[in-house]
Amino acid sequence: METAAAAITAPKKQNSKKRQRTNPLAAARGNAKQADALWHRKTGAGLALFVEYYATQPAEVVGLSDSSCSDASVKAASSGATTMTTTTTTGAGAGLSRAAKRRRKKKNGNAAEPLLTTQNTTRITPTTTTNASTTSRLLSALKDSTTVTAQQKQSITPFLTHLSQPLPLTFRLRQNRSAQQTMQLQQQIATDFKDLVQPLPFGGGFIYQAIHASLYKASLSQTCPALKTFLVEQTATACIARQELGSMLPVTLLVAGGWLASASRVLDLCASPGSKTLQALEIVAATTTGTTTTSTTNSGGRVKANDVNAARLETLRQAVSRSGMAASLTDRIKYTCQDATQFPVPVASKHLYDAVLCDVPCSGDGTVRKDKHILPAWTPGVSHALHSLQVRLLVRAIQCLRPGGVVSYSTCSLNPVEDEAVVAAAVRLLLKQQRKAASSGQHNGPCVELLQCPDLPGFVARPGVQEWKIADYVIGNKRQPLIIDIDEGDDKSNLQEQDNLQDETARLTWYDCFETATAAKMEHAVASMWPVAGSSEMVPLERCVRLWPQEYDSGGFFVALLRKNW
Repeated sequence: METAAAAITAPKKQNSKKRQRTNPLAAARGNAKQADALWHRKTGAGLALFVEYYATQPAEVVGLSDSSCSDASVKAASSGATTMTTTTTTGAGAGLSRAAKRRRKKKNGNAAEPLLTTQNTTRITPTTTTNASTTSRLLSALKDSTTVTAQQKQSITPFLTHLSQPLPLTFRLRQNRSAQQTMQLQQQIATDFKDLVQPLPFGGGFIYQAIHASLYKASLSQTCPALKTFLVEQTATACIARQELGSMLPVTLLVAGGWLASASRVLDLCASPGSKTLQALEIVAATTTGTTTTSTTNSGGRVKANDVNAARLETLRQAVSRSGMAASLTDRIKYTCQDATQFPVPVASKHLYDAVLCDVPCSGDGTVRKDKHILPAWTPGVSHALHSLQVRLLVRAIQCLRPGGVVSYSTCSLNPVEDEAVVAAAVRLLLKQQRKAASSGQHNGPCVELLQCPDLPGFVARPGVQEWKIADYVIGNKRQPLIIDIDEGDDKSNLQEQDNLQDETARLTWYDCFETATAAKMEHAVASMWPVAGSSEMVPLERCVRLWPQEYDSGGFFVALLRKNW
């Protein structure tokens, strides 16, 4: 399989070239220095493509149905009946490049531009409004779409409505504290901040989320300074971790299934920025006696944190040092800088891993609530470019497991090309290798197995999908190169070429099979992107887990658990 790195166009500067070679996501995003990239962002083509792509997918991909969501507030939000009274800041940075915004931010003394402002700075209260000015560009793209049917518009509205709002504050209590310390912290939160945050039902009292959507990271200083002070202090003393709900799921599910516990050997294959690394460390370094859980230096648990990029690995080290956790615990983390697709598989069976975290580079379209740069430049091509790399990463993760060990494969994307298609391809590849070696007759049963999501009381695990659709992006009759970003220095040189593209129409072309796509010269097409029809090679993909933003007011996320049987 060709890695995404082969798609990189060499930049002028040598240091940039070296940096991009170890950044698969940058490779998949392709050459940024193109006039059509600027046109793509300025015209909002990415938003229109995103809307059409997910509105056309089967309903189970992003929950395209009001009735499929357990939260009644989704219906209210989609109808505009109940929202937060907010004012969207426009004009101050609209149309500026990322480089220009960074310079403006520096010039203004690094004062952050608020995304939303609330009328009440001491207490957040829901109000009723139908103010059209609060409608996001994403919902505007849905309204203006001529390729999405009326029924599709209605069914995708809850999904897009939640993506259009800031990501609510979430945090968890670190599990390296004693039961008594944890209980005291829970009581303090219940007493001082009961009107602001509440524990989620499936977090065992450890995971908290803001009650109101307008309480998010950028608003804390203005709306709830006491809560911000509390979080900063408790984070510095390793009592609390600021982490998104989706990011918590891989470790949480491994623990719930009994596959990650005290004394486990864990590999975090693509570890940076490190939130899962530290979450796993809290578990493997813990000792439970009766009702008391504490961290101990006697536990044999270890975590190996790997990243292909040396700079990202250094960022991870710094995050660990800032975590406030004792050196006796953080010393249990060993760092490696390896290409994860070629990560050395331990020769001695005792050095294989009990659990592997495989949170792979992805398009990140489930993170649009916190990263406003993703949607304007969105194309399905980024997922296509990453697919083969993701398959190789998952296969290597499984190879590093001991027999009986479990890997958690995850992405912060809801695109099946990066999710179910990758899981199915990796399983089929390993089973094919097993059939070739079956002559020895030493083992019975499949060498790898996709596991059912373990029972997590209060958590609704939305199943993976068996069917999805594949699309390519073209402008008029011309296939669009992969693009993602433009610096201000490129703007002026490309304005004339940009004008020549204004009358073109951005659209998706759908392909029902690999052969049709290759005949049309679809870039990065491989057969494993498409769902497999027929029972002989069917993988039980419904065992995977999808996290819809409208389900728990979160980002989009995907998790699959796979066990190596021998």
